[in-house]
Amino acid sequence: MAFCANCGATLDEGAVFCGGCGTRQGGPAAAPPPVVATPPNSGGYQAYEGGLPPEPAMWDFQRSVIPLGEQLVSAFGLQSATGFGAIIARILRGTFLSPRVAREAAQEETGTGTALTALLFVNLPNLIVSLLTLGAAFRFGAFAAVVTLAVGILAIIGSSFILSLLSKPILGVALSFGQLLRPLCYVQGANLLAFIPLVGILLGLWNLVAATAAVRSISGAETGKAIVFLLVGALIVAVGMAVVSPIILAMFAFMR
Repeated sequence: MAFCANCGATLDEGAVFCGGCGTRQGGPAAAPPPVVATPPNSGGYQAYEGGLPPEPAMWDFQRSVIPLGEQLVSAFGLQSATGFGAIIARILRGTFLSPRVAREAAQEETGTGTALTALLFVNLPNLIVSLLTLGAAFRFGAFAAVVTLAVGILAIIGSSFILSLLSKPILGVALSFGQLLRPLCYVQGANLLAFIPLVGILLGLWNLVAATAAVRSISGAETGKAIVFLLVGALIVAVGMAVVSPIILAMFAFMR
């Protein structure tokens, strides 16, 4: 079995380019990330070099979608972008299921602020539309729009914290809060069009697909486990929001 020399993804026999990162495979394939001996008091769970287990094989569907993200990055001239351009390139690649983005973000311990910037950016169009509609509808509409955005971002942060506690029992791999939060921030690109009626619902489903691909990439888990993992986290956050929402509504009613 061959592996990409750049990102470690599994390669098809005779592949010239990596389906995950697009790197040309000119030399001998790299070996998969070595497993580090299980440390004492680890609960029996293996530790891996770089903090992540070897990447699982990609879905066939995923292989067909990744080039679309690369084409968008190329169309916007972001192949070698730095700064905010690099953030947009990561969002495009992550939204189109590139495992390279998830693994890089998970291991980039100093990149949490940049990841949160990406999360804020993908939600800005929805905020602008909310400001225009809610702001014109009632007195504190603009405030409500900002609060809605803040709640959505806090939901991602909160779910990442909860999922970090559930990662070992569900996935069999202990992932930290940051290792989950950063990849999940870069796979929310579908939110850029979430303000479109009805289309937004379908894009929400795509976010689940992208998040599942990211979790599989950084944990090596089976697809079914990754889906259950995300749904359990979403359910817990939804219950929490059900408790908090009446408080927020009461606050708006008082302000009116």
